[in-house]
Amino acid sequence: SFQLSIEVRQFFHDWKKYLVSFWNLFDLCVYIFPIATAISLLKDGSAPVWALAISNFLLDIKFLLFFRVFKSFSGYFEIFFGVAKSLVSFFVVLTLIFLAYYHALYVIIEEDSENSATWNNPMIIIFFGLVGIFTITYLSSLLIRLLNEEVHHAKERESFLAYKIMLFILTSSYYTADAE
Repeated sequence: SFQLSIEVRQFFHDWKKYLVSFWNLFDLCVYIFPIATAISLLKDGSAPVWALAISNFLLDIKFLLFFRVFKSFSGYFEIFFGVAKSLVSFFVVLTLIFLAYYHALYVIIEEDSENSATWNNPMIIIFFGLVGIFTITYLSSLLIRLLNEEVHHAKERESFLAYKIMLFILTSSYYTADAE
């Protein structure tokens, strides 16, 4: 309830700034979704398995994010989020390549749907070989190289100190607001 009260106070402090921040919306989902799932569980005696799974996933991720305060963990979070930011376009292209592959494979299999010997089609073997070579060799080495560059950049940044300063400013501003 303490964490939820902080979220409510942040919302009322500056609601426009609160609604445009990804992390604030994530925190709100982390607290509201499990509460709604628990209410459903108590009211009906059961909750959908997918709701329980999402609730557990969100709570586990939130628990892991609490470790950002410690220096030994903050570097890994910086690397992870830095890679995620810098590789968004890479993953979009990768997704489009996989969709093209799956679409071509679907067309080949759909054409042969009456025939039970679909796996005897040489085009399917060629497509599996191409995607295996392409993804395993080229894209994996490219992803490793990009990850290595991001690790190098993360070591140069002083994100841990910046995060601690931001955390100190946020907590001190809310505690001083109580005194006024």
